[in-house]
Amino acid sequence: MALATLADHANQLTDRAFDVVMGFGGAWPYGPTPVMVATSRAMPEAPASVSAHGGDIRELCRQAKRLAGAGNVYIDGGGLISQALDADLVDEMILTVAPVLLGRGVPIYRGERLHRFESRYLGALGSKMQVKMTRVL
Repeated sequence: MALATLADHANQLTDRAFDVVMGFGGAWPYGPTPVMVATSRAMPEAPASVSAHGGDIRELCRQAKRLAGAGNVYIDGGGLISQALDADLVDEMILTVAPVLLGRGVPIYRGERLHRFESRYLGALGSKMQVKMTRVL
């Protein structure tokens, strides 16, 4: 699974990540792009392009791939990313690195396995930078 442009992918968010995005205010940043939220709660405040889904990570990714068609799937939230990594569902990742040190928070990976990636610097985004990480088999 990889990050792609908003025009050709489906998003998969945890309900916590959804709450963070909703807290930004203003227009829904993903527009009409399908967004699946991994949650068991009702989401009456969600935009029309957002749907709640339950199930294991493999089923969630199958559903997201159907929504994305020929595009890619973007997974957000440390818990979902950890599950997808451990289920060998991640081919590449694009990490955005911000110049902030956190003393706590949700890590991007909390699993037990070692995952090897090759990395390539993609460029700067203001004070941030992006790195593309491709899984090494």
